[in-house]
This record gives sequence, structure tokens and C-alpha cells, in this order.
Amino acid sequence: MGATMVRLSAGAKARLQKLAAETGCSLTETVERAIDCFERKVFFDRLNRGYEELRADPEAWAAHRSEMGEWDVALNDGLGELDGSEGESAGAKSRSLAGES
Repeated sequence: MGATMVRLSAGAKARLQKLAAETGCSLTETVERAIDCFERKVFFDRLNRGYEELRADPEAWAAHRSEMGEWDVALNDGLGELDGSEGESAGAKSRSLAGES
């Protein structure tokens, strides 16, 4: 594995060292974990913005909801019978829990 030097402010270096000490990870592993977390945050921020834009267009949102309803049949795995929900699909159940109809 190749190495690259990265300049950090003294404050960032101290925070990195503290995190590494608290978790028992090396500085390199701590940086890699931080990058992973930041990538996930950026991904979900973009995803949420996309849904906000979709919801802002009532026609597009209705089309999306309609398509999601068509996929519910693929989620009907019979697990509803195990928890007493009488065959409610996983998709319908998750939307219900999220406050969507």
C-alpha cells in the first residue's frame, strides 16, 4: 500500500490522535474510518436532496409512489404472518412506520 502525506492543522491532528487513542485504532485506520463516515454522509445528503426535489413535484412524487406500490408484491415474503400483521408487505409496513400512506 502506498503512503501519501497529508497536512493537518494542529487541532485536527490532536483530534485525530484522541480518536485513535479512544478507539484503539492506528492513525491511518482512524482517518480511513473518518473518510468512510463522511462518504456515507455525503451519499445520504444527496439522496435526501433528491427525495426533497421529487416530493416538490407532486406529479413526479405520485408516479414514484405508484411505482413503489407495484414493487410491494415483491416484498410480500410472508413475514407479516409471523408478527401478526396478516400478510402486510414489508414495504407497506415500512411506509406505515415512516408515517406515509
